[in-house]
Amino acid sequence: MGKQKIIMAKNAGFTLVELMIVVAIIAILAAMTVPSFITYRDKARVAYAIGSSEAIRAALASYAAASVENVYPSTGTISDFSSLRLVVNEHGGMLPVNALFTVSGYAFYDTDGDNINDTYSMRLIVNGVSGSIVGAQLLITPQGIFKCTVAGSPC
Repeated sequence: MGKQKIIMAKNAGFTLVELMIVVAIIAILAAMTVPSFITYRDKARVAYAIGSSEAIRAALASYAAASVENVYPSTGTISDFSSLRLVVNEHGGMLPVNALFTVSGYAFYDTDGDNINDTYSMRLIVNGVSGSIVGAQLLITPQGIFKCTVAGSPC
């Protein structure tokens, strides 16, 4: 019998060091991109809340127009998101069941002393958003929507 050649198969694949380098590169890329995604998500939530705030302003104007003396809702009428949702949905707006923001203050004012609620202000805190982002707190008035941070001074 002839000589048999023993052929050793060359191991094809990656070494542990090469795999660790690839994992480290992926981790570095993820560390650089995740904060950007969080910022984009927060900005999207603020933009959605501002759009909802426009619906709130329109619904409160409709509420005042439908009332006998052209008054805005009293403070007891709007105390949290669910009561705000009822008022808005009954007067032409559409807020979802899930709370997008927290009503942190609603007040109506008689500016000329005739016992008619001439104006209002409502403070909303956007849920799930960093307090340092402009727009994390919204102040809604008949004159407009004002964006502020929660961490800074109030609107």
